[in-house]
Amino acid sequence: MNQGCNKSLHILIISNGYPSVYKSLSGSFWKDQAEAFVEQNCKVGLIATTPISVKDIKNKGIKHLKKEVKIENGVYTYVLRFPNIPLLNFLESLVSAYFGFRLFKKYIKCNGLPDVIHVHRFEAGLLAVKIKKWYNIPYVVTEHSSRFLYETLSKVERSIAQKVFNCADKCIAVSSSLSDKLSADFGVKFNYIPNIVNTIFFRRSERISKNKSFSFFSAGNLDTNKNHKMLIDAFYLFHRYNPNSLLYIAGEGALKASLKSQIEKLGLVESVMLLGKLSREDMVKLNNRCHVFVLPSIKETFGVVLIEALSSGIPVISTKSGGPSSIITDKRIGEVCDVNVEAMSSVMKKVYINFDNYSSEWIVNYVNENFSKEKVILKLMNIYENIINVNVRKKS
Repeated sequence: MNQGCNKSLHILIISNGYPSVYKSLSGSFWKDQAEAFVEQNCKVGLIATTPISVKDIKNKGIKHLKKEVKIENGVYTYVLRFPNIPLLNFLESLVSAYFGFRLFKKYIKCNGLPDVIHVHRFEAGLLAVKIKKWYNIPYVVTEHSSRFLYETLSKVERSIAQKVFNCADKCIAVSSSLSDKLSADFGVKFNYIPNIVNTIFFRRSERISKNKSFSFFSAGNLDTNKNHKMLIDAFYLFHRYNPNSLLYIAGEGALKASLKSQIEKLGLVESVMLLGKLSREDMVKLNNRCHVFVLPSIKETFGVVLIEALSSGIPVISTKSGGPSSIITDKRIGEVCDVNVEAMSSVMKKVYINFDNYSSEWIVNYVNENFSKEKVILKLMNIYENIINVNVRKKS
């Protein structure tokens, strides 16, 4: 957005997550969003009431549960973490609303009332509902959670989600598939706007040759949903076609031992590498040294790792798992396939054969036009301006 937003526009982001020693990536997407608005000369605040599991508290200690009030990268940030009681997850929204409203009063005492609120995930939304009731401040909600895809919400959680969505001035989902499902399930219109991704951070300097050992890269938690077992079986079939091929898998999780055993049984010890958890910088390096990124998940609400890989100028492969179908909409950036070994192996072979036909420049331009920070911020700003104008007309 070339002009930047109105200097007087005051945006408050409300979430149920914020990066910490407990979860380094929790809430990172909306933290990035807040900082992107600062770059556009907006006044931006963030309130995060974050539930922390008993397991994480036991591992990292209770001292980090303290409240934080700070200015971070230009964002007026108010964070409070609280223990999440096992089997009582439905209380999370009520606790978040209680603590969040106390933080909000402190926030407005120092910073004044915001013009608009943006909520991330329904669990944090009761606070926005209460603020709207007391202060008549409109709010937008963006839903990210795969729990809607798996339908694992309790009746109480669904009723809370329904209330948050019904009261919102605009509802957003991070993929077309999630948007369609939420619209159908809750009778509220959802609009698709993707997560903010720092595409510049993942830009590669040059493309590697197909003549080198052809390499695939995948990243994600080593769990059932991320489906690396299927990927390894599919790679086994591809490896018989191209014995010089390699597969790198980044991530930690409960299935690490079984995946290691699977690799050994298939005789792929020299060809499949389990890398463990990687830093953001190391993710960039892997995207830069590999030919293709693969996301084999059963279900995904978005697929930010695909955007990061595409920002490096490499083609991607994904299963038809939901969110990725909103990203891979053009054969010139990669392929989608059914969630099975044969289909995955087939598209791996297809992308390998056609690799020289992919243009890194075209792929990067595609990402910039559809998923860059500037494009997403512009869409959100248009939504904010519209609901603020509607709210002003209602007051008058």
